[in-house]
Amino acid sequence: MQVRSLLILGGGSAGFLSAITIKSKHPHLPITVLRSKEIGIIGVGEGTVQSLPFHLHGYAGIDIARFYREAQPTWKLGIWFDWGSRPYFHYTFTHQ
Repeated sequence: MQVRSLLILGGGSAGFLSAITIKSKHPHLPITVLRSKEIGIIGVGEGTVQSLPFHLHGYAGIDIARFYREAQPTWKLGIWFDWGSRPYFHYTFTHQ
């Protein structure tokens, strides 16, 4: 059986990243993302891991210059966690 088209349920980060990744590997496969207009996209956490740029530009092969031109991403250099057993925890995105 051959897949003729694909329906992805959910237009959040996982749904759109799935669609982008599958489309990069199967450019002629029709893909539809079904999302609710009533549920907004939260969009938190995607930039907090180092593997996302490697996935987008390495595995999926998305041109980095075009991506930066069109998406205009913001660089996040770290996170300040203001909870837990310590008064704070500062997490930077370097190998520690």
